[in-house]
Amino acid sequence: MARPGRQQLPQSMQTRALPSLLLPFVLAGGCVDPQDAGPARTTSSSSSSGRPTDPSEATSSSEASSSGTSGEVSTTDSSTTTGSPPPCIKDEMLGLKGTASAIEGFEFRNAFDPTDRTVYDPEDVAALPGPLMVDTWGNRNRGPHGTLGVFPPGFSAPVHTHSGAYDGVVLRGEMTNPFGTDLEPFLDRDDTNNHGDVVLTAGSYWHVPAGSHHTTTCVGPEVCWFYFHAEDAFDFAPLQGEDGMLIEPLEVPDPQAVLLPAAQLEFQGEEGSFVQFAPAWGSQFEGAHGTFGRFVAGATSPLHVHSETYSGVVVQGTITNPFNLEEQSPALQRGGYWDVPADATHLTACGEDAECTFYFHSRGAFDFTPICEP
Repeated sequence: MARPGRQQLPQSMQTRALPSLLLPFVLAGGCVDPQDAGPARTTSSSSSSGRPTDPSEATSSSEASSSGTSGEVSTTDSSTTTGSPPPCIKDEMLGLKGTASAIEGFEFRNAFDPTDRTVYDPEDVAALPGPLMVDTWGNRNRGPHGTLGVFPPGFSAPVHTHSGAYDGVVLRGEMTNPFGTDLEPFLDRDDTNNHGDVVLTAGSYWHVPAGSHHTTTCVGPEVCWFYFHAEDAFDFAPLQGEDGMLIEPLEVPDPQAVLLPAAQLEFQGEEGSFVQFAPAWGSQFEGAHGTFGRFVAGATSPLHVHSETYSGVVVQGTITNPFNLEEQSPALQRGGYWDVPADATHLTACGEDAECTFYFHSRGAFDFTPICEP
């Protein structure tokens, strides 16, 4: 399955960023009558209970709008994105709920020893047997998945490859991930903390193409947490023997390999807006994508739905994502994960104490339809 091209959000799309759409809504504190709303929207063909099995199954919102199929509901158009609150739809809540779990709710186990059934605390650095992993969705041993990982301070994987590509995000600590011949200056060093000259701090992103020679290291004294997701099962083929010697020569880095430090993210949106977005890969409003979001402290979105499923993980701050106006929802801090099914009614909020940064990804384009609260 071909991977969507990596690109920055086109200038023509920036006017459609959510700050322009939602800021007047939030300031006004209400919504217009659905009869005054724009053109109709039908839901995506992706399953409301999970991800589509292939991106080709997902119907874009523009295609759905032109199809004229039954079950249409009203939504906003460009004429309502500025100067007045966007319309909401008066829709019965379908009762759809996703998942949400703080990092404490996951059972981390030894990533390299499947016989070790001990559940480890990712905070207890002294007790870590080595790398830990736990799937947040899917199954990394069988196919598509999203996975949280933990590296002890100073841990460095041997040079290796994977048969499938993956995307990774640093949640805590500092990591490096040099590719191919870029590794050569570091292979003879005794200090594994010097593997690579591009340091990825919390909120950084990297992409490993299938078959790429690389190594991943947790730099410095702090434990490293990360999230990675892939459309293929996760495997590991070392290119170094027990003596540290390379089994085969290093290749020139794949041009599709990406190292994107957090400091280089380009957040887009109006100055002072309660939410801004920065692209990591793909195109947020046109198709499959991975995107960073940033909420100001205390921000709360309107009640809303999306026509595509997405998965999110917290990098900084405290996020809640209650479904169907439920009164209790887990407070998600660094490493907390949530999953929003297509057409699930929910809102997303950032705690009062600090701004919130998160990463989310989807197999379809991102849209937003406000729901009128009962």
